[in-house]
Amino acid sequence: MQTASNGGNTDFSSGPDNAVGDGSGPDNLVGESRSPSIRDKIVAATDEGVAATDSSIVGPELLIRKHDLPHWQIGGAYYFITFRSARGKLPPAAQQILMDCLLYGDGDRYDLIAGVVMPDHAHCVIRPKESAHGQWHDLAVILKPIKGVSAYRINRLLGLRGSVWQTERRDRIIRNESEFESYIWYMCQNPVKAGLVTSPKHYPYRIDRGHPTGKPYREGSGQGPAGSPRP
Repeated sequence: MQTASNGGNTDFSSGPDNAVGDGSGPDNLVGESRSPSIRDKIVAATDEGVAATDSSIVGPELLIRKHDLPHWQIGGAYYFITFRSARGKLPPAAQQILMDCLLYGDGDRYDLIAGVVMPDHAHCVIRPKESAHGQWHDLAVILKPIKGVSAYRINRLLGLRGSVWQTERRDRIIRNESEFESYIWYMCQNPVKAGLVTSPKHYPYRIDRGHPTGKPYREGSGQGPAGSPRP
């Protein structure tokens, strides 16, 4: 299995780890009927030693690209994504710009399940939509306008020029229900752990649309106060 190695000034050490799911909860996320499951395909592909590729097509099989960090994609998956500011902490108005950009593309190339914009980084859970039969929108294509447009507007706001976001990102395929709820909980708790608010619901630069099926999160996960990220 390929492992991530940090390059340049990228620091993605925080957050749940990048191991294959622990097997708890259903493998078919949000109760979908997939045979084999996303987790099964990842395990099989890594056991077989799938090589990195420069293919631009995201299909039903595992696609691996390698930059400073490896980027894995598979059609129909949900992803937990993190990217960081190249300038350290940004002001609240800049955080709102990024939140607006995340929301702008929602429902077009991807479904935004949850997101939080912190002063120096952002997290989101998204599910790319199909671009054609058996093909899905590429994460790189999805994130390019989000980062590019927000950077332009933030620079205009602050009267500055240059990079606003680090080039690299961390993206993880969410393997199962347990991971899904852990990442939602982790995002919701970010501003609380940073001492910015006492409750996630008070943080203005956050969106959580709940479980895609409409069912409540399990106790001790998702938005539950007793939850904690699980490997």
